[in-house]
Amino acid sequence: MKRDTIEKPIFYATIIVTLLVIIPMIINPEGANSLMNSAFGKLMNNFGWAYLWFAVMALIVCMYIAFSKYGNIRLGDPDEKPQHSTFSWVAMLLCAGIGSSLLYWSSIEWAYYFMSPPYGAEPFSVAAADWATSYGLFHWGVSAWAMYTLPTIPIAYVYWVRRNPSMKLSTACSGVIGEERANGWLGKAIDIFFIFGLMGGCGTSIGLGTPMITAGLNSLFGIPKSFAVDLIIIICWCLVIGLSLYRGLEKGLKQLSTLNLKMAIFVLLFVLLVGPTFFILNTMSDGLGHMFQNFAKMSFWTDSVGGSGFPQGWTVFYWAWWIVVAPFMGIWVAKISKGRTLKELILAEIVWGSLGCWMSYSVLGNYALHLEINNIVPITEIIANQSTYDAICAMLLNLPMGKVILFMFVSTMFIFLSTTMDSAAFTTALVASKDLEFGEDPVKWYRVFWGFLLAALPIALLFSGGALRALQTSSAVA
Repeated sequence: MKRDTIEKPIFYATIIVTLLVIIPMIINPEGANSLMNSAFGKLMNNFGWAYLWFAVMALIVCMYIAFSKYGNIRLGDPDEKPQHSTFSWVAMLLCAGIGSSLLYWSSIEWAYYFMSPPYGAEPFSVAAADWATSYGLFHWGVSAWAMYTLPTIPIAYVYWVRRNPSMKLSTACSGVIGEERANGWLGKAIDIFFIFGLMGGCGTSIGLGTPMITAGLNSLFGIPKSFAVDLIIIICWCLVIGLSLYRGLEKGLKQLSTLNLKMAIFVLLFVLLVGPTFFILNTMSDGLGHMFQNFAKMSFWTDSVGGSGFPQGWTVFYWAWWIVVAPFMGIWVAKISKGRTLKELILAEIVWGSLGCWMSYSVLGNYALHLEINNIVPITEIIANQSTYDAICAMLLNLPMGKVILFMFVSTMFIFLSTTMDSAAFTTALVASKDLEFGEDPVKWYRVFWGFLLAALPIALLFSGGALRALQTSSAVA
């Protein structure tokens, strides 16, 4: 007789809470946007300092654990061997953590800082360029990855060392709220809000990825931007996600992540070697130096006197989103880290995660900056008059074999989003399951169901006009 492993209270409550939240957003997206933006603005302005301090403390705590005696704790038996090769392991944690957003923002984020720089710098000046090449590295660097890593530590320890078969956020919180509360209504509420927040996080990736792929197809093949094209892209995504989830961790997610990382490395190496190589390398050095020189300043700055709103609109907002996605990353990375020590786990996330993001920002962002300041491609003008997606396409088409590399870029984004949604659905199925034996995965149909739900919900809101933004903001507020 098959066991019922579906955690029905979490399953049904998540559906009900989600419907109660999104139905008003679909009916009145403008009103929902206004309400959520107002709440989020007050949260950022009044408690932005707390987000900044949390990021710093997360980095300090992670480094302490890594280099203390606790860093030698092995996840599993004392002589346990790593479950996955280092390359596959790093590929799975990277592809889950960054998604298609990395390729998008690393290509274009610098332009916003160049046009509207912080600290009173003159727009389009040398000082603006210094901040443009360093702030993206900061936002996707060690502080951000430390926030990903922090929840991974207790989740991995409870699961692999104490061998608690329940891989849920509520279980990891049992040391703080008590085991009775973790298994009761409070624990279920934590898991429900985790899933709801993850839906908003997935919505961000879909909201960025779909228009970028549509713009790429338009530039490559002249396919018009339309609802039908978006729908076809989404259907293809769902098919890839469903197949990968059905095949499981080893045959699906692992292979897809490994392929994804290899494709991303190829794109970056191509741009580096074929583009303005020495400018990219020199500007990368400048950006890293500028970031490390101003790391403390960037970490604590709220601009309470100047009131520019820059740290709230960028750093605090980024930190809020890293925190929203952090529990998902904690569960996912813990699941794939059998046989690793806590030190290996912490350094892999913070060091490899940061290096991967820095490489993408340095290559794509600095190449685009080179085009802008040398009047080769007016990136900022295209952003102002057309869209960021058109600017990215124009940037890549300027390369030798531009259409080939744009196709590779779009394909990599497609797979990046697939791996992110795969790991998110796998994690959600774990959280919404019960009575799983140690090391057991959720049933196949349940994994596939969550994959389709995580993809379909933001898409429905995206096409309703403005409601997706409200969902993203509300999940961060929650």
